Amino acid sequence: MQKKIKELLNRKEVTFLQKVLGTDADLHIVGGAVRDLFLEKDPKDIDLATKLTPQKVISKLEKNKVRYVPLGIRRGTIAAIVDHQSIEITTFRNPQQEDVFTDSIEQDLPARDFTINAIAISVNTGKLIDPFGGEQDLKKGILKTVGDPTLRFTEDPHRILRLIRFGTGHGRVVEKATLEAAKKLSHLLQHEKVERIGMEFSKIMMLPTTSNCLREMNELGILSIVLPELIPCVGLEQNQHHKLDVFEHTLSVVDNVEDYDNLKLKLAALFHDIGKPESITEVNGRRRMIGHELVSERIAKEAMTRLKYSNFMVECVTTLVRLHMKPIIGMKSGGIRRLIRDAGFLLEDWMALKKADILGGRNLDYDFEPTWKEFVDRVDYELYRTDVAAPKDPLEIGGKDIMSLGIPQGPVVGQVLALLREEVLEDPTLNKRDVLLVRAAEIAEKQL
Repeated sequence: MQKKIKELLNRKEVTFLQKVLGTDADLHIVGGAVRDLFLEKDPKDIDLATKLTPQKVISKLEKNKVRYVPLGIRRGTIAAIVDHQSIEITTFRNPQQEDVFTDSIEQDLPARDFTINAIAISVNTGKLIDPFGGEQDLKKGILKTVGDPTLRFTEDPHRILRLIRFGTGHGRVVEKATLEAAKKLSHLLQHEKVERIGMEFSKIMMLPTTSNCLREMNELGILSIVLPELIPCVGLEQNQHHKLDVFEHTLSVVDNVEDYDNLKLKLAALFHDIGKPESITEVNGRRRMIGHELVSERIAKEAMTRLKYSNFMVECVTTLVRLHMKPIIGMKSGGIRRLIRDAGFLLEDWMALKKADILGGRNLDYDFEPTWKEFVDRVDYELYRTDVAAPKDPLEIGGKDIMSLGIPQGPVVGQVLALLREEVLEDPTLNKRDVLLVRAAEIAEKQL
């Protein structure tokens, strides 16, 4: 272990920041890098703790021309940018008030959430500091709070959500007292900042164990606070095509996403059927959810906006949700070309979502593998065929050509172009200037 600790301390970013901040900074490595060390993994993100105040950290970084981002001055966290890596540096905190600083790691560690996160390595001496048995808990696969769980969760309810990630998310057994306190106090999460909840939820969504995490979030009463829109899906039976209720089908689709840390794809899997409870109808005695993809798109947008996801992420996810009901059987060439156009750069993600959805607990009446291969081949053919323009290529004519036919500038011009695009997607051989002009005149005559 000493050899591994020495290798960690000799990492370029560690030695550099020790030189910049000085030995009087009393730097300690904490967090994920220490956990990885004991789990015999290659330490990735390095977090540091220091006795220096945030202002002193900033002063020394600026003096040495090191770029930084003040992630949370009140909480004492600065991110130094070293070789394009973000290294968090946090001032030692008081156990009772995390926005009050202290001057020793021994006082700081009792302020941390779980024993596995309350281990530190001194950069100056290489000494391992583990006052709460975090190393043993890591080896045993146990998650428990530092001290009284009720006190820890009351101090910072956000820790209740972190319990999901560090516990079930990584296959650890949560200590009984810790689990009971989390369930009892889960209601406190409703007062947390949505930005913090959204960030932690994203980390959970990017784990290979997301479905287990979501189940436990539901059992502990956390899901109804973080994503109440998903609760109506729990236990909601579907039709003869599905073996699972909407919630379990959703989790199955999430599990089937092979690229498990692709956040936009995992979120699309989570939201793709969330509109089914609002879309239930009975047709000839059979339950149908006609148009649920559009309801799901709306709900996904509302939920993601509330959780403060970026506009780009919202657009990506809602596009995938809106398009997820496109079939793979019976889709003609025109339909495939429309899919390519509508999905755009998300086409590969759409394919991954569609495959995950089909395999998510459905009663299939066909052999999936050859059917899927045939569909993929047809998509590839339309993507790469050279005899006609690609689905995203413009028409051979534009608005000025339409107006040259005597059609006045206005909405009719756009309507004609839109109809021409649809016809060309259906039959790409029509994308010829003379053919389009004749067809435009015919369409315009009916529009005017």
